[in-house]
Amino acid sequence: MKHIDGDAQAPVSPSTPMIDKDTLFRPPRRPFIVSRWRQFWFAPVTSFLGNVVMYFLFLVLFAYVLLVDFKPPLLEGPAVSEYVLYFWVFTIVCEEIRETAFLGMMSWRQRLKSYIQDVWNKIDIAAIILFIIGLICRCDHRILKALIYKPINGTPG
Repeated sequence: MKHIDGDAQAPVSPSTPMIDKDTLFRPPRRPFIVSRWRQFWFAPVTSFLGNVVMYFLFLVLFAYVLLVDFKPPLLEGPAVSEYVLYFWVFTIVCEEIRETAFLGMMSWRQRLKSYIQDVWNKIDIAAIILFIIGLICRCDHRILKALIYKPINGTPG
């Protein structure tokens, strides 16, 4: 009976190259420039600087929306830049949830306790809560009417 498994080895002669099994299953090597590019972007310093630059861009967008492009929602509704800002804050909230949820093999209570012990996480939570309060005040028509149409010094109009 013949074996068709491929386990049977052919006779090896000095001219037959020896093939190692590890060589067969090793993934192909990336080109040098690709591996260096990957090392650069996954380095901790690059990641930190990227986060800092993106946070400053977020602050610039936030200042632009508040100082220049802030329209009452009753008249025209939020501008495109404001929607971008809302999405950006949503991604920041998702990142904070990810930081809390994936802290290892701890219980939820331990993860939350570990997350809250960091001072920067407390600042992040405070900033997110204040943003949400501001958004609620902006979207609530009664608060907006009281702020915009309130008579100055008791005189109407």
